[in-house]
Amino acid sequence: MNELPERRRAMLVAARIGNRRHSEIAAEHGVSVRTVEMKIRNVLDFCRHRLEEHGAA
Repeated sequence: MNELPERRRAMLVAARIGNRRHSEIAAEHGVSVRTVEMKIRNVLDFCRHRLEEHGAA
């Protein structure tokens, strides 16, 4: 998580831990809902790959 850019980390935490709607996150960051969806997917893919690299997945 420390390797993620702050904005992407904030979106992921808001969506997955804070259970906030993508529309709320988009409004807070001044981006579209589609952007939030794509950023979260990218972050999850990145985390999955990093876990696989370290044999944790």
